[in-house]
Amino acid sequence: MQCGVGCAGNENLKNMKLIKYQDLLTNLNEIDNTFPCVFAIDGVAGSGKTTLASKLQSDIIGSQVVHMDDLYSGWNNPLSQELTERVCNKILNPFLQGSEVIYRKFNWHQNVFGETMRVAPTKTLILEGVGAGQSAFRKMLSRIIWVEFDTHSGFERVIARDGEAVKTQMLNFLKDQNKHFFAELTNKAADYTISGVP
Repeated sequence: MQCGVGCAGNENLKNMKLIKYQDLLTNLNEIDNTFPCVFAIDGVAGSGKTTLASKLQSDIIGSQVVHMDDLYSGWNNPLSQELTERVCNKILNPFLQGSEVIYRKFNWHQNVFGETMRVAPTKTLILEGVGAGQSAFRKMLSRIIWVEFDTHSGFERVIARDGEAVKTQMLNFLKDQNKHFFAELTNKAADYTISGVP
């Protein structure tokens, strides 16, 4: 499905070699944000997407972050068509229309959507997480950033962060993730590739 149009991408920027953070920041700051712009950060679980998003939010004036982890409906089929529609209808379309973004954050402990989150209208939204750069969103995205990192190492990072209790669920998530990226080829569609190695 197609769900709106954001700032135009630049085909000449596709498939760049690894970019350093400062160069990435410079490039993103040079993008015309007369209209709202969305930067997607995608990559395997545990690659450092959230860390990169936080850093960019600190360095890009007026930017806000939405995490895909807050939008999945749990471990069962997280990268579903339902997720795609939720992101389009609750996040991307309202943001690009200059409206307040209102959505409910998924509570992983209670396995339900709970707290209502609000993002005030601003010029730049950073959407980060597995699936953020999927094809259904690309006409709405100003830039896609792929965080390059080894899948197994990313898995180990997640377990170190979230504990052994999520190991079985994460192994299943990796199957969904790998299937998703095989179909979506997000790494090839990305405008920038940055290393997830600290």
